[in-house]
Amino acid sequence: MLRLAPELLRFGVVGSIAFAVDGGVMQLLTSTTGVSPLLARGISFPAALSVGWALNRSWTFEAGRKRPAGSQYRRYVLVQIGGFLINYAAFAALVTSGGLWGKWPLLALAAGALISMLFTYGCSRLFVFSEQASPKRAD
Repeated sequence: MLRLAPELLRFGVVGSIAFAVDGGVMQLLTSTTGVSPLLARGISFPAALSVGWALNRSWTFEAGRKRPAGSQYRRYVLVQIGGFLINYAAFAALVTSGGLWGKWPLLALAAGALISMLFTYGCSRLFVFSEQASPKRAD
């Protein structure tokens, strides 16, 4: 586990950046247009996903730079959809419960992100950015 610590730390940094994109777009939409936080997530998530993939490919996972981008992005999207479903279920449950979570949906977004992080890290490492995840590029 110790040898994975730098990679997991980079994954966390990238996740924080993607979270900022996700939360920033969500907050912008909810505060300027009055769109509900639940609908705004459907718009903010694709932007955050693309930022996360690009940064994880180029910085987090060494094997990521050795693989074809197209098939890797498709795998990443599938993993992130799974992570999004976990994240969104927690987010929606918290926001609709009212109280602090309903008043500050960004806190609910953060809780959902933390819950889904272990799932997405494990799947990204095993199925998206590993040496065996996809065929090597033809040179």
